[in-house]
Amino acid sequence: MDLDKTTTRSLEALINDDLEHADIHSASCSVLEDGRIIVDEIALRLEDGRIVGIDIGSLTPQAPDAKVMILETYVERDPKRPWVREGWRSMTAMDDYREELADALRPPWRPGDDADRPEDRI
Repeated sequence: MDLDKTTTRSLEALINDDLEHADIHSASCSVLEDGRIIVDEIALRLEDGRIVGIDIGSLTPQAPDAKVMILETYVERDPKRPWVREGWRSMTAMDDYREELADALRPPWRPGDDADRPEDRI
């Protein structure tokens, strides 16, 4: 999927806002013998209730040493959707921000597009 810059920036702003208003759900840290502190795991609860974890990974197999933080989400078992596996999975705009992505890809509204709105009636 190739997204244009405007769509990408809109989604980034939305996701940043979600993360900025999230609460810490859980965290796990270790202290090394030399005193350095390592964060093993941190999980956030977004305002809509989703649990999001931050993991360290590689963006591409071609650059395994280039480490980035990757968002993962916990998916609970849903009897209405038995094909969806319970557990952690990487977040994507297509799966986790589907409605927002559709809104961002929708053409801009123009007067006359919605005849149900009084200001659009000609």
